[in-house]
Amino acid sequence: MARKPTDYLQVKVRMREALRRKLERAAELRKHSANAEAIWRIERTFAQDENIAAAAKTMEAREAELREMFEREVAERARQEERFKASLRDSTILNIILRNQPLLRAVARLLDDEDNPQWRETSEGRRALADRLHSIIVNNEFDGDEE
Repeated sequence: MARKPTDYLQVKVRMREALRRKLERAAELRKHSANAEAIWRIERTFAQDENIAAAAKTMEAREAELREMFEREVAERARQEERFKASLRDSTILNIILRNQPLLRAVARLLDDEDNPQWRETSEGRRALADRLHSIIVNNEFDGDEE
């Protein structure tokens, strides 16, 4: 006949004498039998194991959440750095434009470019224009470009 989970069984346990004495003293302090003390302590270790497993699961979930937050922060900082570089490039270009008359003519020709008349309509067009302007400045393609 199969045993039920609620059945009580006698179990023989081998332990050191020092441990048995500790168990007896703990039982006396709590005013119950050594058997009840042993069962209480065994049940408590299983409950602790379950709590530890639940805490580990919670920590894993939190770790994933924190990792995701960190990755979003890194991506945002990268976007900010790109915006900063672009604004620095733009301000450098404007400073050069204000000091250079030949460059103004080169920019005017670039804005009136027949190859890309709709440069204002898309971000790709504006980016291409900015890249071309950057190339003109870096390569000094406007020097001596008098009309």
